[in-house]
Amino acid sequence: VTTKNRIALWDNLKVILMMLVVITHSVNIYQLDGDYWIQFLWIPIMTFTMPAFMMISGYWYKERTFTYSIVHYLYPCILFSIVNYLIGSLAGAYPTLLEMANNIPLKSGWAMWYIWALFIYAIITPLLLRVMGGVNNLLMCVFIIVFICGFWFIPNHFFDAQRVLNFYPFYLLGIKIKKEMNERIIERDSTTQRKWMCVFLSCIIMYIVLTMKFPGFCYGTGFMSSHGFSILGLVSRWLNYLLCIIMSWSVIMIVPKYNTWFTQYGKRTMNVYMLHMAVIFILSFYMCRPVKHEWYAYIICIFVTPSICSLLFSKKIDQVMSKVLNLPYLFINKNDQ
Repeated sequence: VTTKNRIALWDNLKVILMMLVVITHSVNIYQLDGDYWIQFLWIPIMTFTMPAFMMISGYWYKERTFTYSIVHYLYPCILFSIVNYLIGSLAGAYPTLLEMANNIPLKSGWAMWYIWALFIYAIITPLLLRVMGGVNNLLMCVFIIVFICGFWFIPNHFFDAQRVLNFYPFYLLGIKIKKEMNERIIERDSTTQRKWMCVFLSCIIMYIVLTMKFPGFCYGTGFMSSHGFSILGLVSRWLNYLLCIIMSWSVIMIVPKYNTWFTQYGKRTMNVYMLHMAVIFILSFYMCRPVKHEWYAYIICIFVTPSICSLLFSKKIDQVMSKVLNLPYLFINKNDQ
């Protein structure tokens, strides 16, 4: 279903994934402090969300100018990394501003790695597609590189290097989906949706079993570190890849492809992505972390904070963000897109 050049399926998917990301970051204090139970909440809300987001980004890939990439990816990444570092340091999520001044961070602010990765992908993908002769060859090459770099690679605190590399296959899979599997998405019926729902739930159950057997297994979907020469680490990495790919495709095949009450918010998803951590730092990290095991802290983190973050989908916020994000066009040629 298309409304004014927008496709309902993708808008629905972005809104659902965005709210799952918000909930994940809102309860992140329990994961960071090592609470065992949070792994099992993590499984249905975060294992597949960022891989699926990357697939969506790849699906909408289009070769752009370098100026476009700077304005739409690098500029907001830098701007909201600064915002997140400032608010996060005051909320206790980061070292103090003085400590950071003495040891300048070499990575993007909380959650901004995704936009930084999109900037890198926008620059390298057109060239690599031409050199490799298409997405299939490039995807195979990248998987080989990811496999090799699994044994040793630059640490993630250096410009989010691990995530930029390890999420690139999902981005390329999105391009592949657009080129080769788009008809399956368009023509799917309710029977197909039910089948993929069963597949999705089976993956959830498998994640639960694996996490019970190997605590922390589900956090591997962050793809933030190499496994070295650990056989268990190698198997864990590629099992996570397999499950994330299957679950991401399952979600695409499950989400309604018709307009719903929340479809309209799909075009404002990036506003929420860039702003949600500012709210979460204040409510979850500053207010709730000191009392995180009180009953009201659970309610605030799981329900109240995500509800407040949902207000970031509003038109008023969108109007303000449009002005902020268009500031670079005051200094460059607006037609250079």
